[in-house]
Amino acid sequence: MIPNDMTIHIISDSIGQTALTVVNSATVQYPQIKFNIIVHNFVDNQEELLNILQKIRGENEVIIHTLAQNNLNQIVENYCKNNDITHLDFLHPLLSVIEEKTGQQASEVVGAKPVMDENYFERNSAMEFAVSYDDGQQTEGLAHADIILLGISRTSKTPLSIYLAYLNYKVANIPLYPEVQVPEEIFDIDPNKIIGLTTNLDALIKIRQERMKSYGMDPDSSYSSWTRIRAELEYAEKLYDQLGCLVIDVTHRSIEETASLILSHFK
Repeated sequence: MIPNDMTIHIISDSIGQTALTVVNSATVQYPQIKFNIIVHNFVDNQEELLNILQKIRGENEVIIHTLAQNNLNQIVENYCKNNDITHLDFLHPLLSVIEEKTGQQASEVVGAKPVMDENYFERNSAMEFAVSYDDGQQTEGLAHADIILLGISRTSKTPLSIYLAYLNYKVANIPLYPEVQVPEEIFDIDPNKIIGLTTNLDALIKIRQERMKSYGMDPDSSYSSWTRIRAELEYAEKLYDQLGCLVIDVTHRSIEETASLILSHFK
């Protein structure tokens, strides 16, 4: 039977943006297939890598990896071979060509060596901000954010935050739950800085079911139930109306597309 859905795992020791761009460019060519793209970024040690790999066992799952350290790259190669998982190495084939042509060995430095200019430091600051304010970990100082993303679980808040941070925007993202009150600071912030993320109910059910499967758990839990997700979406919609913020439907949209809509809104 031909599958109509596929989960693609991107494993990177950096932001994972290069692989994500290529994957999005490829998947858009298959509108009949539902893709669930999961980015595992800043993976730079064996323990973390193994923890990620051991949760990937689905038949319709593919691993894309860009790991500079050869020992980590070899772990992925061996794991995929032993577990019959399809994988693509986006980095080492090119390194091999360069080494063959130049006679020079790759340094295996994680990430590219950036120029230490003003843009570099601004980007670092934005990345640190996004990590600190990811998933509602921190709420004090929200007014310092350039962009605040609101959304229920699995509406791409974290990868979108990281992508925008890479573009030098300080982004905070806050998860929404009907049972949990959002920070009071939200109501004092310019609504133009707030973006409400939403998605299609049926599409989200499938995404959450796949997420549960990737963890080896029952896909038909309350987390992925029609009743629960509908309640979360309705709660989010009422909050967005109350705030008067821009709402973006992320269903079948790539991170780049959503980010483009957000930046167009600010311009």
